Amino acid sequence: MELHSITVSVENIDLAIDFYTKKLYFKKKKDISKIHKKTKTQHRKVSLVSTKSPSIKIIFSTLANSFKPLTIYRKKLFNSGVPYLKFSVHNLEEEYKRLSEMGVKFSLNPQLIGLSKIAVFSDECGNHIQINEDV
Repeated sequence: MELHSITVSVENIDLAIDFYTKKLYFKKKKDISKIHKKTKTQHRKVSLVSTKSPSIKIIFSTLANSFKPLTIYRKKLFNSGVPYLKFSVHNLEEEYKRLSEMGVKFSLNPQLIGLSKIAVFSDECGNHIQINEDV
């Protein structure tokens, strides 16, 4: 069994696309806009795939953003400093340096915790992301 996709609630889809494609090795796969039949409002769904592991897919959706419990959950996670997503990296120090040089803001600098090195940063769209290197 493999993870098919994960929907990530973001404050701004265009900003999220920019961040994830320019800084996190994703590329846009689909960008669909439709009028919702019941609400008659415009909705957008964007899927990104990892350039490092094409089976990993992230979805941004205005419909997910309009689901209030999800928005509340994401904000509580963010305000508590809890990561919404976790990515594995081969060399945490190199990835930390690369992201820092691109202006990514870290809330937790690289640390050894148990058998893993971790660091946490913001995706600039309302989520914390943890990067993890097993040692």
